Amino acid sequence: MATAVSTRTHPGADRSAVRAELGAIRWAPVAGAGAGAAALALLDLAAWPHGPGSLLTWLSAALAATASALALDQPAAGVTDVAPYSHTRRLAARLLVVALAVACWAGYAGLVVGDQPSGLTVSWGAVTTAGVGLILLGPALAAILARPDNREPGSLAGSLVVLAVVGLVTVQLPGDLDPFDVSTLGSDATLVWGVVAGASVFVLAWAARQRGIAERCRRTRPPH
Repeated sequence: MATAVSTRTHPGADRSAVRAELGAIRWAPVAGAGAGAAALALLDLAAWPHGPGSLLTWLSAALAATASALALDQPAAGVTDVAPYSHTRRLAARLLVVALAVACWAGYAGLVVGDQPSGLTVSWGAVTTAGVGLILLGPALAAILARPDNREPGSLAGSLVVLAVVGLVTVQLPGDLDPFDVSTLGSDATLVWGVVAGASVFVLAWAARQRGIAERCRRTRPPH
């Protein structure tokens, strides 16, 4: 008779789970993408035009999204899948990287808004919302693209976000729609990015739930 394996742990074990999962991340590509995002952000602040009208601004967010997506890659899935921690707990540990990217973007948005010339209206909330939408889109695409035989979709997900940003900035959209209109928090573009952010959170939650169900089934499956 099969018995369920309990994944309930005490706080000390939770910290161990976080350390173990963060240790399983392949940090070189994550750090590389993050450094690229930081470099573009610094170039954007030093160049003109800079800020919301610059491609550098949104490419920086796209590389932050790439770093976030790469943090979800599981090159050591064969080891981490048998760890005595739930998938939800392991995913939460990896999402700390995403949270760091979001926090850095919010700070960068404040610098961008504060550095704009007088007479140009730019909303910190709008810049933050658009960037967070892009950043969350990376790991959400990675969660969609992940398969049992492809546990490292981060590079593809990040590439798709970068291509999307380049296309949105360089291609004229119908009706002169500006996909990065961040003049006010209530602009159409900001609302769209807010929806993208919300949808990305939903996808991540859905993926965690599906993996959690699969994990429970695997743990309770009777031995052959």
